[in-house]
Amino acid sequence: MKELVSIRPLLQKAKDELRALAASETRLRENHDEILRRAWTLGSYLCELKENVGRGNWLIWLPSNFPELGSTDRARQANAARCIRFYRENRENRNSCNYTAESKRKFMWGYVPAKERLQIPGDEKVKWGPHHLEFVNCFSKYDHQLRSGRVESFDIDLFRRDTEPMLRRLIDLFGPEWVSKLCSEDSQLRE
Repeated sequence: MKELVSIRPLLQKAKDELRALAASETRLRENHDEILRRAWTLGSYLCELKENVGRGNWLIWLPSNFPELGSTDRARQANAARCIRFYRENRENRNSCNYTAESKRKFMWGYVPAKERLQIPGDEKVKWGPHHLEFVNCFSKYDHQLRSGRVESFDIDLFRRDTEPMLRRLIDLFGPEWVSKLCSEDSQLRE
């Protein structure tokens, strides 16, 4: 074992570095709070600007009038969206101590470098098209909510009127014979 005397300078350097690290972490926490307060305020201004400019014009107006938000149009839109989202999630919390943990975490992700994702041969973006199960699943979910009392019933005449064109098209797709067979089987089950 080395002599205790010979490691004292190294121990002292480690303790000095620990003090410097602690001081840096304190500054980071202070800067963190300031960043969140400023993001909240900027988000409130951007929300008001967005209302005045109008939703349809916002994505065109923002890059040309606020280039300081980022180096590209996409970066400007993303930075504006981050601040607006942070403000909206904490609209009533002007004090940074009361911001929700989830909103702080989401906002601060903007400072973390994106994870490198290696491209593997065969990787490609898949563009999903419409699928018949979207309709089936949405109706099943609605029907379940209706049967369990989570949503109110509807005016049956209005429902018939609104769904008639869709039902007629479904009959064309399935074939009248199949629909007729299905209806007769259903009526036999009810008897």
